[in-house]
Amino acid sequence: MRERMSNFEVTKNENGKIVDFLEGIELDPTPEEFVRQQYIRVLHFECQYPKNVLAREVPIYYGSKELKDKSGNPVRADIVVYRNAKAKKDRNQGAIALVVECKAPNITSGYNQLVSYIYNTSAEGGVWYNGEAPQYYRRLFSPTNDLIDWTGIPRKGEAWDALGRRKKAELKRPKDIKGLLRQCHNKLHGRGVDGDEDDLTMDMVRLILAKAMDEEKSGEYCEFYCTPEEYKTEEGRNAVASRIHSLFAEVVSENRDVFSEHEKISVGPRAICDVVIELQRYRLLSDLHAPDDWDIMGHAYEQYTATYLKKKRGQFFTNRLVVDFLCQAVDPEYQDIILDPAGGSGGFLTGAMRHVRKKILHSSATDISKQRQLDKHRTNLFMVEISKRLVKIAKTAMILNGDGHAGMIQGDSLGPVADLNERVVARCGLGKPTVILTNPPFAGVGEGRITDPHVLDNFTTGIRWSTRSGEYISTGERNTEGVPPEMLFFERCLQWIAPGGKIGIVMPESFLDTQTYYPARRLLLEKFKLLAVVNCHKDTFQPHTGVRTCLLIIERPIKEIDGSVDYPIFMAISKKIGQDSEGFPIFKRDANNELTELIDHDLDDILTDYRAHQNGQLVNSEYRFSIYRHQVDHHLRINPQFYLPNLNETIR
Repeated sequence: MRERMSNFEVTKNENGKIVDFLEGIELDPTPEEFVRQQYIRVLHFECQYPKNVLAREVPIYYGSKELKDKSGNPVRADIVVYRNAKAKKDRNQGAIALVVECKAPNITSGYNQLVSYIYNTSAEGGVWYNGEAPQYYRRLFSPTNDLIDWTGIPRKGEAWDALGRRKKAELKRPKDIKGLLRQCHNKLHGRGVDGDEDDLTMDMVRLILAKAMDEEKSGEYCEFYCTPEEYKTEEGRNAVASRIHSLFAEVVSENRDVFSEHEKISVGPRAICDVVIELQRYRLLSDLHAPDDWDIMGHAYEQYTATYLKKKRGQFFTNRLVVDFLCQAVDPEYQDIILDPAGGSGGFLTGAMRHVRKKILHSSATDISKQRQLDKHRTNLFMVEISKRLVKIAKTAMILNGDGHAGMIQGDSLGPVADLNERVVARCGLGKPTVILTNPPFAGVGEGRITDPHVLDNFTTGIRWSTRSGEYISTGERNTEGVPPEMLFFERCLQWIAPGGKIGIVMPESFLDTQTYYPARRLLLEKFKLLAVVNCHKDTFQPHTGVRTCLLIIERPIKEIDGSVDYPIFMAISKKIGQDSEGFPIFKRDANNELTELIDHDLDDILTDYRAHQNGQLVNSEYRFSIYRHQVDHHLRINPQFYLPNLNETIR
């Protein structure tokens, strides 16, 4: 997956230079060169033009004379696509198929240069691109020599007139999904659409859902398309918009719990057409038996929404490394009923689906068995989220990750579970989910505490505790100062999980040792088994939040236990998470101190040691070790920092 996504990344070498994708020569790292190198990759990987027909900075001649600008400098076309390898070798200006004019980001000039290149060569069209949203043009040789807006450029071997309605069987998987979604978003921006980033992003989500609906429907031909003829006229653009609105209306009809019947794509017909043009040649959905394809699409979508959506109080998108770690550590099977009661944008549910799907597809079961297991698994996925906006985001994420979105509902997990959607209650009511994976919203000691008596009275952690005679005890009275929502979510998970089930949850690190969370720790350690505690690296959730966090893995015993039962608890402290405080990736270095494409984090090593712990084979190390339940002190502190082997050895 990393290789597929890195095909489009333009980076500098150890000399601070860009290495040319075509010739392998070193180039100065100018903003325009980054854009040029990126689009050369698009032409090669997406449009399937081989390197032997692509050239950069090609001189353009008018007759026998080289074209020059106003200052007398030779003119160079940024990228040229020749009709064949011999034409490139001979620099045959009469055998040029396409010309691309590149500009640095935020530069909007250059159209006249592109026109000049096209009209002085045999080019049938061209592209203007500044790294944001490409503009496509086709040259019509008759009845007059015109250059007009077009709906894209042809792939290798494809005709310009083929860029309209396609058969669904002809759709290709996009190679640069992240870039594709960014280009669509920039197209909406480029049309001067009113509204903030959230509005544009939600319209992109609606358009993606309309595209997915078209791909799901039976029928040989796509309805999600825009022909060049339609694009040229207002009447044609309105017809395209009408088709797309109809597709989204079907999405709304099938998801009444998420979309109101009046919800529509709000951008105008031209903006809709601009996005359709970018998406129409591609297939967003993939075969169930291609997990890597689903992973790439899902990851790109998660990055897109995390980039453009504003986070409300307490919300942030869970680091995928954390999602994958907890999914692998809890290790659900296809038979498990899996729930996220604070689903957010769907990160944990999509992660669980990826994990289980890979287990199924890599098993030795027959194809029929695998298909039935996949079908059953998709009906065992449930999510509750109070924000309708995030439920829409999450449902789209699940569709792009391979379906399984039917159990995702809008609702309040801190209210009576019996009041939730009937289907969810029937299949995933109290005591029914066998796996819970979640990252609840945090408030800590801030103003986000919950004070509603109707909520607090349903939780033992809603009761106020105080110190009396040197002992911290329950007063039996409601905590009128309020309770952090994550503590109530924590208790709700303990109430909700089935006997024998497991919980993987993200909590603030202060949960592990502060007095505020003592009631929840007491509830945990008296009735449940704490299997593992992992302190997260400080940059794990940057740049979205600087809150220090931890991961807890908990089991509800099949038979009730009390605090006197002794058992081992795995503890770890993560020392690297593969990104800095700005969210930029940190890569591993090889034996020669050269950067690799592997993210530099230690969660895989922690997972390996956790599995060794489960098998009774863990060798304690400085930051990964186990303790026994009886070693937890009377304050019920479970922070690994208190139990470091080296620290305790020094004390002894």
